Amino acid sequence: MASTKMKLSDYIGGASNATSLKNLDDAGSFTILNVVDSNYNDTPGVKITTQEGFEVNGKEYHEFYTTRKAIVDLLTSNEIREDLRAGNSMLVQIGTRISKGNKEYFVLEEI
Repeated sequence: MASTKMKLSDYIGGASNATSLKNLDDAGSFTILNVVDSNYNDTPGVKITTQEGFEVNGKEYHEFYTTRKAIVDLLTSNEIREDLRAGNSMLVQIGTRISKGNKEYFVLEEI
């Protein structure tokens, strides 16, 4: 009997439709439509769905994951998630701030 080459994606829900939010660092503004938890190992994270599609390595994405603490802390707000689920959206861009320890970190900025 001939063997068939198995694919891991056949057993774990297929290939990811999301890419890292770092791919939008220089993309300008984008509209957030939805946010869900998307932890990475033991690190809290979120997956963001955008209205706009962004091309990354030849593929268009509308979903972006991140574990950037300031962004995750903001987007785990129940109030923000409820408003998004109600059909509202949020126009933002990625910005940076400098911490008290003089380290750069990423935030979402209102447009």
